[in-house]
Amino acid sequence: MEEVFLNEKPVKALIQIQAMSEAYSSVIGNEIETTYAHTVKIVGRLEDLGLIHTRRHGRKKFLDTTEKGDEVADALKNLLDKFNGRKIEVPAE
Repeated sequence: MEEVFLNEKPVKALIQIQAMSEAYSSVIGNEIETTYAHTVKIVGRLEDLGLIHTRRHGRKKFLDTTEKGDEVADALKNLLDKFNGRKIEVPAE
């Protein structure tokens, strides 16, 4: 798990997925400024860790945080707040 959360993009991805009601890989990739392929890899790792789950609706694969994912995302936001000395504002959809 350490290799995921010592990297900026997976942290941003998890926080973004938690903040969005209908997140899917291409939108998350745009929000965290990375390629679709890299986003899919990050999403796969987050899912393997039990932090997110996917649900299909038509052709789209939506991403949601699990209870464990919500706890980790909240802890990461708090940690980043301490590093930055400010609260992290996640843009609403």
